[in-house]
Amino acid sequence: MSDPSVEGKVRRVWAETAHLTGVVLEVAAEVAARYQRPGQVVKVHGSDGKATYLALAGTPGEARSIELLLGPAARDALGPVDGAVWRLDPPFGAGFPLESAEGRDVLLFAVGSALAPLRAVIEVILRDRARYGRVILYVGAHTEADFPYAEDLARWAEDGVEIHKSVSRPWVQDVFRSAPPAVEDPAAFVAGMPAMIQGVTEALLEHGVAAERIGKNW
Repeated sequence: MSDPSVEGKVRRVWAETAHLTGVVLEVAAEVAARYQRPGQVVKVHGSDGKATYLALAGTPGEARSIELLLGPAARDALGPVDGAVWRLDPPFGAGFPLESAEGRDVLLFAVGSALAPLRAVIEVILRDRARYGRVILYVGAHTEADFPYAEDLARWAEDGVEIHKSVSRPWVQDVFRSAPPAVEDPAAFVAGMPAMIQGVTEALLEHGVAAERIGKNW
């Protein structure tokens, strides 16, 4: 059986926060082209043979690169340094069904590094803003300094994205519950750990969001 993995060369590494690390990989054009929808993932093969699954943080359409956001465990497993060559499976997965959000208000939920795939969602929406209604982001982190993409968050707010931050507590679903927005038949996209996704899904269903309108990238 042939090996589906390909090479990706680490071209840039930076501290996005004290605990999160950004990485840009240079890949072949045909590999980058496999990234077609926000929410898709790659599987990176560590030197120890273990695999790490990471959601793509950049927007589809980059010619020869992909961007990732690593949490502490992924950073320790992969040890990103400039010039390193990684083995990875090309982007895969269904991603978020953005077409289902056209003409609707959009609710977004993420905690910590899970903001990465929703960053891509927001950037795609902002490129074609007239296709969507209100965009409301609920994002959580342990401290204010732990929110990734601080510059992006500020820019999104200037572009009309409604941002609700939760620092440590309450959880993002409880922020939503405390003051649910006046939206009708919205689309919702959720990224995070299974327990968080379940909690947000329950809150959305309680608020009358249709189950088929709730998108998850895993």
